[in-house]
Amino acid sequence: MKKLLAIVLCLAMCLGILAMTVTAANDTYVVAGSSGLCNGENWAASSTKNKMTANADGTYSLTIANVKAGNYEFKIVQNGSTWHGDPANGGQNYKITVASACNVTITFNPKNKTATASGDGIGAVTAPAINYMAIRGSGANLSWEKDNAKMTKVSEGIYEYTFKSLKGTVEMKFAANGNWDDYNFGGTFKSSGTETAAAWNGGNIKFTTTEATDVVVRLNLTKLNYAKGTGATFTVTFKSDVEPEPEKTNTDHAQVPATWTKEQAYVWDGAGQDNAWPGIAMTKGEDGWYTAEVPAWAKNIIINNKVGDNGVQTGDMTLPAAEEVWIVVEGTKGTVYTTKPQPTPDPDPEPEPEKTITVHAQVPATWTKANAYAWNSSTNANNKAWPGAAMTKGDDGWYTIKVPASANRIIINNGTDQTGDMTLPAAEEVWIVVEGTKGTVYTTKPQPTPDPDPTPDPEPKPDPEPTGMIIVHAQVPADWTAANAYTWADGSDGDPAWPGAAMEKGADGWYTLAVPSNVNNIIINNGNGGQTQDIKLTGADEIWITVEASESGFIGTLTESNPNTGDDLIAVCAAMLLAGAAMVTTVASKKRFF
Repeated sequence: MKKLLAIVLCLAMCLGILAMTVTAANDTYVVAGSSGLCNGENWAASSTKNKMTANADGTYSLTIANVKAGNYEFKIVQNGSTWHGDPANGGQNYKITVASACNVTITFNPKNKTATASGDGIGAVTAPAINYMAIRGSGANLSWEKDNAKMTKVSEGIYEYTFKSLKGTVEMKFAANGNWDDYNFGGTFKSSGTETAAAWNGGNIKFTTTEATDVVVRLNLTKLNYAKGTGATFTVTFKSDVEPEPEKTNTDHAQVPATWTKEQAYVWDGAGQDNAWPGIAMTKGEDGWYTAEVPAWAKNIIINNKVGDNGVQTGDMTLPAAEEVWIVVEGTKGTVYTTKPQPTPDPDPEPEPEKTITVHAQVPATWTKANAYAWNSSTNANNKAWPGAAMTKGDDGWYTIKVPASANRIIINNGTDQTGDMTLPAAEEVWIVVEGTKGTVYTTKPQPTPDPDPTPDPEPKPDPEPTGMIIVHAQVPADWTAANAYTWADGSDGDPAWPGAAMEKGADGWYTLAVPSNVNNIIINNGNGGQTQDIKLTGADEIWITVEASESGFIGTLTESNPNTGDDLIAVCAAMLLAGAAMVTTVASKKRFF
């Protein structure tokens, strides 16, 4: 009977083991961890996206595609409830560092409960940089999702946060850089002022205050081993348990009249706080200044020589937010300085006036105003934003303004029309003549071109002396207001460039100009579309050219004597023949078009 019972029990045990084996075969394993590693799901214990696949060797694996570079943590979750961490680190989260984006394969061995991670971009576990530490939690305006309580970095690896007038319960953890993945510490609060181990991914730190008091929380990461998640500590200290800090003070100095015998500093903050009249006794230094340490909360001060109601005092003075001030007392007046003044300061010299350039501008008659925009081409500093500063019109019709001597460029404008950029010379005074959009700069005042005398007394023209020049006279149509001579030698361009040199009108109505004797071609023009054909010079020292309108343009007839005298008829005929030939050969002409 006993043997039968033993056999039955043995069979039952075998069936149980068989059943356990079958159950184990049906286990599910999921990778749960940082969302950047786990297909966007954050620590999801039952995620279908991160379910591992059974391998022939009894292990389970999951390949996650294109994991970006960063630090990640994970655990393996069995059947949605049993969490397997790194047994080498006390069951804490597995940590991996992806140095460059790659596919990551995580493999779990159910027999020894260990997991490995592999991938081309996986490197040695590297601690992420700490941009800031924060406290997350509940109570005292904390949040589990937001960094409402950022900690102050006291020194390298030391962080602090103070809860002001805290009364009630706080649950909290430490997190870095606005997420839970980089650094995540919890722990168990033991007592006020007791340094306690901060557990990596540990439980919530919980403490309660029954009286409103300041609470200082300190996190120490100086001995942290990131790979193992050990070495961090935290301290929660109730302010009532802390020695009061010494009162902060500022140093005030005073220079007082020689007749004073009892120097004192009376301070207050305007909210009822003071140091009792007549104040703190001041001590005289070797430099003759009196000094006192006054509370840092002081916002106002009176320096006095009072004994009871007797003595002298300054008026109320405002103290700047400075650790050290100097006050000079003269009679009952006190002057406050944030830097030590000289005992007998010389009066400040008058600042030298800024050097300027006086700019005059003569503008078109249609302009009703003129502005000067001046600037330095290296610094771009200008005399005034566009369109510049308004110029003042003088009795002589010139507009005037002073611009900084540092300016080396200028534009004259009326707000609509303007010149191009002009270079300002290094002179104290300049004159600018504006014609259309062109401005010409002078360092001496240009004289206006006088109108010709309508009835001048003719002056005898002296016979030209041989000077290596050709005297050219031109008689032009009455509707021409100007005459220019464009000359050139065969095979070269004219000098000056088109339309050539301006001719001067004489009392007899003829325009005259001396041109170099090396030229052998000439065109007479009005600079406004009217011009003769190319005229061949004869080699004479003095010539006369008569310009007449024709159906095809203007014809210039050359003579070697004044045609008005009737001389040299043969030369006139020859010149007319030459002119006709020139009109026929217009293809070779140097005609200029406007």
